Amino acid sequence: MAEERPTVQPDTIRRIVYREISNADRLKFTARSNRAATGGGARDIRFRPYTKFGDVFSRLFPETRTERTKANPSETIFVGKFNWLESGALREMESKFVPPNDSRDTEGRLTQVNKYPCFTNLPDGNEGMVLLLLIQDANGSVWPVFATEKSLGDPGWNRDVADKILNCINAKRSRTAVAGYMDFETGQEFCNGK
Repeated sequence: MAEERPTVQPDTIRRIVYREISNADRLKFTARSNRAATGGGARDIRFRPYTKFGDVFSRLFPETRTERTKANPSETIFVGKFNWLESGALREMESKFVPPNDSRDTEGRLTQVNKYPCFTNLPDGNEGMVLLLLIQDANGSVWPVFATEKSLGDPGWNRDVADKILNCINAKRSRTAVAGYMDFETGQEFCNGK
């Protein structure tokens, strides 16, 4: 994972998308999510409803590309780059977000999360819920970072940002991972809780 993260202040970032990482999701990051010997198991982190997340992901991943996938011979996907620091050096890697398809008609997917070196240091969960944050800075670079529920109380966080995420964590929802975003350019916000 990144040794440093961008300053999480609304005046230095464009948007933040966040999602809870469940125990089942943890297995996706290490390519151990298959329960049967017949397949590789899911490697995608899913964001739903797509009607809420589609626009913000089109800004995080601004390029579109048509690719052949298992579900569709001609699928338009969003493409961008993840950035992180490793041993003091800037690293980047192409990243993809896939809109809904016939079998997953309400969710978009951050694909093949086991292939990104920036996801190797997933927190163990001893500090409460673990969240993946995709932080787009003022230059348009997207920095994936993990945060724990406890770390959101640390002084390095902008209180408005951290408190909105904490409020979303505490919101009522039924059997779905905590997910939402804050877009400081458009002023839009979303939390999947009530």
